[in-house]
Amino acid sequence: MKTYPYLLCRKGIYYFRKATPKDLLYFIGQREIIKTLGTTDVRVARKAALEMSEQLDELFAKIRNGKKLLSAEEVACVASDFTRVKTEKLLLEALEDFKDRGKEDEEWEAFHAREYRKQTLEDLRQSRLTSAEPDADALLSEHGVSLDKTSALYKQLCRASLRGLADFYVSAEIIVKGDLENPALTFSQLETSTTQPKEINPTPTGISFAEAIKKYLTDNQSSWGAKQFKSVEAKLNYFLDYANEEDGLNPQQRLLSSITSAQARAYKEHLQRTPTNAKKKYPELSPQTTVEAAAKDNAPLLGVTS
Repeated sequence: MKTYPYLLCRKGIYYFRKATPKDLLYFIGQREIIKTLGTTDVRVARKAALEMSEQLDELFAKIRNGKKLLSAEEVACVASDFTRVKTEKLLLEALEDFKDRGKEDEEWEAFHAREYRKQTLEDLRQSRLTSAEPDADALLSEHGVSLDKTSALYKQLCRASLRGLADFYVSAEIIVKGDLENPALTFSQLETSTTQPKEINPTPTGISFAEAIKKYLTDNQSSWGAKQFKSVEAKLNYFLDYANEEDGLNPQQRLLSSITSAQARAYKEHLQRTPTNAKKKYPELSPQTTVEAAAKDNAPLLGVTS
């Protein structure tokens, strides 16, 4: 069989494999770094392995140079990877084990997925990061990096883990309901690293939400009335409040490219539980607590068109 650099095949599945640089061996504690590429196509695997190698080289270089903080885009990439890995694992289990499941089982597990997501978002909001440490440690071990748990970088990874976990529970609800062919779970959307590998430390580029919203409102202001302008502005700001509650990023830090499909689905579900005139009815509450208050008050919700 023809061999390729950084590539290993086990039971038809290709893996990335690279020796740990000697000067980092003491900190990493393992001689090789192995990561699944999640594909049986050698051409896709070869391209992904070579690009992943370049990314790891950049990561090692930044570690040697004492990188202290992740950018907003880097945090989003790490979170997305957590979501992908956990979703793939659950999907594999479902494909192997699901058989003759009853509606009651599906609804019960879906309820738990929603509750776990709610708890995860609350942990993120309250900066309760202990539950995320095992995932952060696993990621560091996978990439052969050692970090002080009191460092800002380590805590950023924990927060990214919680973000990824919250998005995973959106996918988990789809899976436990038996919708295993849902496009949201397809390999091409989840494992983007096989065609366009995620960078662990990319250079932050692209337009921020603050810039995009300002341009959008300015471009349309002349053709809108004052009432429509305020309505659109309020809707855009509501999304920013919602997103800020989840990860603490402000509109200047949040790039358009950082929003994942799972986050978009989660926001759509949030809107389906949002009351009409939310800001007027609950002016002091955040988007998430507004939804909770509306449920308790049995308040009328936004219509499908809205």
